[in-house]
Amino acid sequence: MEKRIMGAILIPHTEIEIRAAVELPNKNQLIIVYCQAGVRSETAARALVELGYSNVYNMGGILDWTFGVISDIELHNWSDTADTWWWDAERGSITISTPQQLAGVARLINSGVTDFSGKTITLANNIDLAGKVWDPIGCAADFQGIFDGAGHTISNMELFSSEMEIGLFGSLGNNGTIKNVILKSTDITVGLT
Repeated sequence: MEKRIMGAILIPHTEIEIRAAVELPNKNQLIIVYCQAGVRSETAARALVELGYSNVYNMGGILDWTFGVISDIELHNWSDTADTWWWDAERGSITISTPQQLAGVARLINSGVTDFSGKTITLANNIDLAGKVWDPIGCAADFQGIFDGAGHTISNMELFSSEMEIGLFGSLGNNGTIKNVILKSTDITVGLT
């Protein structure tokens, strides 16, 4: 059975070089690396250090870790399949159309790449989030752009968190705007610790 630590970002060791800059923009942040038995985590930790990351620790294998573990069979997050290839810092207007691209918006802001200030994100069609757990847009930083649902529906959003600021957007800044979006069949579970 595959297991992962709650809140962990999945980056296969073979994709570190191409994804680290987007997923882990702060080269001084604490990064704890793990895999199932400890071999791939050593490879990943070395690759991060070679890329200039200064605060990398190899936890080794997850086989004996029991606190805060979720079975991947039971739970998958949209952040695991987020698509950020559409991102272009020069564009002021961005159109997205898939659940993976919507998860990419969350990944870009939550990893500190952008807060979307001065940018408008528009949905091109309805988005169905069934089958995976949603990571809120702006759970690590405020969303400062404009999110225009263009009258489209985001359905079947499922969230589990111990935080109080959760939803499609976790935190909206003073310049942030959400408009013209419909949420349907949403399930939010808050477990206070």
